[in-house]
Amino acid sequence: MTLQVTNGDSVYVQDLTVSKLTASVIRSGAVLSYLGSPSSGDTAVANSADQGLYPFLDVNTIELQSYGYLNDFSFASSGLLYRYVIIPGNVLATTSLKNFSQQQLNRMTFTDVQKAINGAVKGR
Repeated sequence: MTLQVTNGDSVYVQDLTVSKLTASVIRSGAVLSYLGSPSSGDTAVANSADQGLYPFLDVNTIELQSYGYLNDFSFASSGLLYRYVIIPGNVLATTSLKNFSQQQLNRMTFTDVQKAINGAVKGR
């Protein structure tokens, strides 16, 4: 991540190019972010925002920002594991996730999201 300082505020930023992140997904779908440590190798549990890593979405780009002190992972020497899940609007509307707000979706584990989507696919 790259350090940027503006008006005395520090933020670490990294842009990820994500070709599947379309205007349609941003408008009617969902993008979920998960974070893990290299020692566990697991990105299926921790929501990235709960760990101090915040995703900002734009067409073809996820910009990750980290600020803070104690939970600022941008100081880690060995890097982190980051996973994002893109759920298009048509998939979101046909699963048990359809009535969830973005905040509720953000709190779900990757495993729970995967079960909901796989259950809908099997039921077709």
